Amino acid sequence: LLFPIFSRLIKERTSIKPLLDSASRLLFAFALVAATACFFYPSEILGLIYTGNIELAVPTFQWIMISFLPVCMIMIFGTLLTANGSMRTLNWLSLFGLVINVILNLFFIQKWGAWGASLATLITQGALAFFQLYFVYKYFEITLKIKQVLRYSGFIAWLILSGYLLNEYQPGSFNLSFFLASALFSVFLFGMIEWRVLPGLLKKSDQ
Repeated sequence: LLFPIFSRLIKERTSIKPLLDSASRLLFAFALVAATACFFYPSEILGLIYTGNIELAVPTFQWIMISFLPVCMIMIFGTLLTANGSMRTLNWLSLFGLVINVILNLFFIQKWGAWGASLATLITQGALAFFQLYFVYKYFEITLKIKQVLRYSGFIAWLILSGYLLNEYQPGSFNLSFFLASALFSVFLFGMIEWRVLPGLLKKSDQ
């Protein structure tokens, strides 16, 4: 969905900043809620799918779900770089990701098994997301505003604090429901969803 819209905006020399900001907030918000829920309530969530040896899978599941965050960032920034025609940059980053992932897996799997593989994935995806973010800000001359930093920092702090406190108070699926309700409230509290920008851009992309 983002690729044709980004392509059209770049072709028309229209600012991509409103769409980039709205798409980033929307996708990052739900990805962070999902990752935080899976990190603090892994047994409850895995128990909905599996019945045996759940605790053995918990550490791996926790960290592999944290890596979902940089994956979502890559989906947005990688799509924008593709629409911009920055294929050389993306190819070099892909090669870098491949090399670092193989090296990390060779050491981490031997030392920590499945958990090591999840940690290698998190480091690799995190590095790729960071460098893609860097090139997006470089190519499109985007400046980071204090308001954005405070919004994301507050949202992250709210989710981590509420997840930790509810889990410490009484772990269980009941508190998972409370956490999800708190997370939904924080999405609107910190303005992570802004629907008014997307409809106009979607309409424009179809013309």
